[in-house]
Amino acid sequence: MKEILLYTGVSDCNMEEGSLRCDANVSVRPLGQEKFGAKVEVKNVNSFALSAGLEYEIERQIEVIESGGHIVRKRASGRQ
Repeated sequence: MKEILLYTGVSDCNMEEGSLRCDANVSVRPLGQEKFGAKVEVKNVNSFALSAGLEYEIERQIEVIESGGHIVRKRASGRQ
């Protein structure tokens, strides 16, 4: 992926300066349920930590839902 981003000029991929970072949305749903729940944004993650961050958030949401809780999406502005 890094070579594609460099070749197309999308990024300089300078990880020391934080150039290769991303945001990802995560939302889970129980089997058989049609709609996904609230999505939670995993923000400003470097490429090396992305997989671990996504796995953590997926497992966290599953645990909350299986224990009877609800996922609440928090917005940066403080509104929910």
